[in-house]
Amino acid sequence: GALLLQGFGSAKYGSGDPTGALVAYSEALQISECLCVLSAGETIQLRQQIGRCRRDLGDNYGALEVLLEARACCEVAGDLDSVTFFRLLVSLGAAQDAVGH
Repeated sequence: GALLLQGFGSAKYGSGDPTGALVAYSEALQISECLCVLSAGETIQLRQQIGRCRRDLGDNYGALEVLLEARACCEVAGDLDSVTFFRLLVSLGAAQDAVGH
């Protein structure tokens, strides 16, 4: 279910519907957290996708919040590949700039 919802969210985002994508990504994250069906890296990428949707919808603080959660997950996981971690840091920096931090 979580991977299917994530794919659905990506399709919604690609078609210019960040609200629909945000709903699908949020549901995928909720399922993943309950059932532990995604790896740490996949969960972090999902949080980044949620952050991107929130930013696109003008919710810069919400984007920053979800990216900070993703960073906390990184610290717990400890086994992430460097590309995923770097992308997260770039997204986090952009979110901090958007809110003036």
